[in-house]
Amino acid sequence: MITRLFLSAGLGLIAGLCAVGVARSTTLAPLTVDQQIADAETIFRGRVTWVASEMRTTDQGRAIFTVVTFERLAAYKGDVAERKTLEFLGGKVGEVEMVVDGMPVFAVGEEWIVFASAEKNLACPVIGWTDGALQVADGDVEVPARMKELMGSGSAVVSALGEPTSAIAKNTGDLSQFEAGLRERIREVKGK
Repeated sequence: MITRLFLSAGLGLIAGLCAVGVARSTTLAPLTVDQQIADAETIFRGRVTWVASEMRTTDQGRAIFTVVTFERLAAYKGDVAERKTLEFLGGKVGEVEMVVDGMPVFAVGEEWIVFASAEKNLACPVIGWTDGALQVADGDVEVPARMKELMGSGSAVVSALGEPTSAIAKNTGDLSQFEAGLRERIREVKGK
């Protein structure tokens, strides 16, 4: 039998750990693209090389943490080491799974663009949680609808259903166009 723990970002760790088997939602204030860029210490594209979860005892009780290591493929903002390691609240250890709603989930071999925070001891070190972790596959990148402006005016952004869209949560578009738009926006934000 798998035990699942669900946490809400707004709840304290103790309250969340007591919520065994109870689903809760995570509510985050939406950030603009410029806010995500400004708040991120580093923005990079990387391939996941290692994922490991472990149970730890903290001042608030026991919790599962997952460590994810990326091999840097491209750096857009900040000094990004060849290997970048981020730590997330939640994960699975044996038969116990701790799920944090809205937390990005990574697997070895996947490629991602990540907006990473400099702050330590965060439940999620990704600025914007799932909106700050953009999966890359086959030369395309999945972006939140509000980030599609970075694709450039001439690009065709399509939904997961293959149709042009502006309202769906995730859109897929050409990685090179997104990277060019992201680099330009980073320059603009730095200049403000």
